[in-house]
Amino acid sequence: MLKATDLKKSYRGQNILDGVNLELEPGQISVIVGPSGSGKTTLLKVISMLDPPHSGSIEVDDWSVRFPLEKGKKLQPPWPKLTVVFQQLFLWPHLTLLQNITLPVFLRHSKEDQQKVEELIDLFEMRSFIYRYPNEASLGQRQRAALARALLLQPKYLLLDEITSSLDVEQVAIILSYLKKTGADRNWNFDCHSLVAFRS
Repeated sequence: MLKATDLKKSYRGQNILDGVNLELEPGQISVIVGPSGSGKTTLLKVISMLDPPHSGSIEVDDWSVRFPLEKGKKLQPPWPKLTVVFQQLFLWPHLTLLQNITLPVFLRHSKEDQQKVEELIDLFEMRSFIYRYPNEASLGQRQRAALARALLLQPKYLLLDEITSSLDVEQVAIILSYLKKTGADRNWNFDCHSLVAFRS
C-alpha cells in the first residue's frame, strides 16, 4: 500500500498542502482532479520525495518515513519501486529517445529488459522516431518515451503528471489500456494527475 498521512507543504509562507491524506491499494488507479495551481503536481513531488513535505508521513509497503526528519537521518527514497513522470519529462537532450528510455537499466545488460524495450516501442508505436533526439521529436513522442522509460523500471507505484496531455485519443486509449492490464497483472499505482498501483 502507498499511504500518505497529514502531509503539509508550503512555499514562501503559503500553504500548498495542508493535512493531505491518501491511500492507494495494489491494483488501484486513482486520479487527482483540481484547478491549475491547486497543488496536484506538488502532491506528486511530495509523495515521490523529490520535494519532501514539511511534516507528515509516507509509507510505501514496508518502507516508511516521517517528516521532518530526525536530525542526522538521511532520506532513502523507495525508488524505483515508486516512480514518477512529470510534465517536464526530463529527457537528456544529448541522448536519443531510445537511449533515454534504456539509460536507467543500461548497466544491467538484461535480456528481459531488452525484450521489454521492444515491447514498449511497439506498443506505443515509437519505432519510426525512436532514434530521434528530444529536440527532433514532438511533445507527444517525448511523452511516450518518458512513460516507456518509467515502465521499463517496472515500478510498483507509478505517479503520472498529466502524461497524456499531448497525445491523441488513440494513444491515450493504448496507454490507459496497458496500465489497466499491467495493474491487474502485477498490482501497480498510476496518475491525470494520476496514481497507479500495480500488483506484486
